[in-house]
Amino acid sequence: MRLLSALALIVVANAGLLLWGQAPLVWSTSTSDQWNRSCRYYYPVRTFEVVLPLSQTCPHWAEPR
Repeated sequence: MRLLSALALIVVANAGLLLWGQAPLVWSTSTSDQWNRSCRYYYPVRTFEVVLPLSQTCPHWAEPR
């Protein structure tokens, strides 16, 4: 029963992200050249990366690309 509840919660959360059209920040780190920041976001069925200058911080939410 718990597995079914967890699965239902995941489906509802992903549907909400699809309807809202925003992706939450999952992880950020500096790139190997140490000049940029790599921001990883989760959007249903995929993750995507946004690269920003190191002087900027990653937004907590982003539009999927």
